[in-house]
Amino acid sequence: MRGQAQVAGGAGGRRHGWPTAAPTTSDGTMLDRIKTGVDTFLTSYANKLQGELAGFAERLSDFTSYPFFVTPAHRLHWIYLSAFLIVALVVYLHGKRAAEGSSLRGFLEFWLPKSIYRHRSTLLDLKFYVVNGVFVEVAFVSALIGSFTVFADAVEAALLLLWSAPAAASEAALPIRAADFGFFFGHYLGHKVPILWEFHKVHHTAEVLNPLTNYRFHPLDRVLFGLCIGITTGAVKGAFGFAFPGGIGEIALVNISVLVLFNLTANLRHSHVWLSYGWHLSHVFSSPAQHQIHHGTAPRHIDKNFGLMLSLWDWLAGSLYVPREREDIELGLTGGEHAEYDSLWRLYARPVAKAGALLIGRGAGARVAPRLEGEG
Repeated sequence: MRGQAQVAGGAGGRRHGWPTAAPTTSDGTMLDRIKTGVDTFLTSYANKLQGELAGFAERLSDFTSYPFFVTPAHRLHWIYLSAFLIVALVVYLHGKRAAEGSSLRGFLEFWLPKSIYRHRSTLLDLKFYVVNGVFVEVAFVSALIGSFTVFADAVEAALLLLWSAPAAASEAALPIRAADFGFFFGHYLGHKVPILWEFHKVHHTAEVLNPLTNYRFHPLDRVLFGLCIGITTGAVKGAFGFAFPGGIGEIALVNISVLVLFNLTANLRHSHVWLSYGWHLSHVFSSPAQHQIHHGTAPRHIDKNFGLMLSLWDWLAGSLYVPREREDIELGLTGGEHAEYDSLWRLYARPVAKAGALLIGRGAGARVAPRLEGEG
């Protein structure tokens, strides 16, 4: 999407409204410098907000222009669906090697089982994707770009106000770890903060997993992810902009090669096809099997494996769970709560109602988020 490319930026010097060096007048005070910086920030932010509104229609057009064929960043692009088929075929053949043999019909039944793709949960995923997809994507991209630009400028400007910019120009790469940490942090908050869990819970109401489940997100939950990713990547970009005033030559934040490699197995994350990276590698990279574990309702699976691409953050936070062998996974919400979200309208409305009950205190005595406690 062109909107996402704008987050990455490109090579060259600063393109925001901040001064490239702190004022040096003899009678200038720190207070004057801060006031000047704040005034410049407000002007810069107003200009960027105007630009965001102008680009809204363009990003909407990007998302709706047949993602299956022309939007490589979209997980339903034919390249990634083909990769899903190929990896599933390898897994199928490997499993059948010592069994009764393989066949085309056997593979199709393994890859596209009727019990999953005719399940009511899959049909609801399809409805949610069609109705919700455009608005959620636009909200996510807008939140990401807005918070990214604001925090990138704010961090760099704050550093410039406190210290002079380094003299030597250089080039650096903005690590993709910043975006991955932003996803982890937003995901962690979505599970641990009760009012946020009410919105993220929508994603966990799926009773079976399929590639469309990746798009089962309440709009407000998606905005939270966009803000967290934008803030972390923006802060890192601002620090890099201060440290390397010559410009950032390579942007790994939206590095196409990294995203393509991730997306080649991304559709397996929401599927029944078990793909583990093994005990050691799974401590570095988050495998599809680890995300399937994340959707489990067993006490040992609850609130585990929040990471997107890297397992590092889960390891540091104590939420990493690496299975040594395939495990049976019961999907949905504990206590059968997912049955309350059995229609398109309820996926939208029920989180708002439950979050509202929490805000006004009606749900204070109730255990509205049993997954947080590991119950059931």
